[in-house]
Amino acid sequence: MSKTYYDYAEVDWEQKYLDLDTGVRMAYYECGPKDGKTVLLIHGVTDGCVAWAQIAPVLEKAGCHCYIVEYRGNGMTDKPDMGPFGYTGELLADDIIDFIEKLDLQEIHVVGHSYGSLITQILAVKIPQRCADYVLIDTAVDCRNNPVILSVRNGDGDGFKGLDHYPDGLPDSFLQEWTAMGNESKSFRAAALEHVRQMPMVSWKNLMDGLLQFNSTAFIGDIHGDVLVLWGTEDDIFPKADQDQVKAGLTGCNVKYVDVDGASHNGFWDSMVMAETYADHILDFIGKK
Repeated sequence: MSKTYYDYAEVDWEQKYLDLDTGVRMAYYECGPKDGKTVLLIHGVTDGCVAWAQIAPVLEKAGCHCYIVEYRGNGMTDKPDMGPFGYTGELLADDIIDFIEKLDLQEIHVVGHSYGSLITQILAVKIPQRCADYVLIDTAVDCRNNPVILSVRNGDGDGFKGLDHYPDGLPDSFLQEWTAMGNESKSFRAAALEHVRQMPMVSWKNLMDGLLQFNSTAFIGDIHGDVLVLWGTEDDIFPKADQDQVKAGLTGCNVKYVDVDGASHNGFWDSMVMAETYADHILDFIGKK
């Protein structure tokens, strides 16, 4: 039997599944003491549980109980074809809300990265009564004309021809570039690459189509409570212009902004030191340090 991305990740998490009323079977993982603060980790667009393989153990060691979800299209979770609408933020948020309600999670510290941070914005306005606070890592307000996402969906004009051109799977050269990182852990790098290698084209299309529809302009001001926004200064997907939109939009909450100098869009993938840096910011924010 061939190894899965999870095998490469070298983590010791309890793997579980939950059948949701939204029609999908969701894979998720747990780690940390059951009586610890509840932390919900929501990954980026094509990252799966691998995204948190270096941060979650730090949170666990600090006494947090982590729920690491894989939303539809990723990992071991179902991947239905939703047609031209794809996996919108609202659809993915509804899956996660059903997950939260089925497990009756309360006082949740929600941590979302990239697409996960956009989903977190929706959770903040839909189920604030279940959430303690929110961490938005490399977030944005409007993805409809995002040049990086558009170049993945439709081609970059420089060799990569877009998702529709590769019905049998994306070129490995693209996948290696998509997951490229400087992390010193060979197993972590292998896990991230293997995850996208194992993602079918239906996932890529539905995820990118959904992401390209995201626009929280109408509701981001309705987010209340405590919010931490972490942004890597070398983020080339949601750069400074996006962060200016975020700052203009988050008017209804108690928000703290932290720029992580030199970090990429996947800043906590850059190195174990960076993973610990992001984890420390999260722990400081939720009051575990």
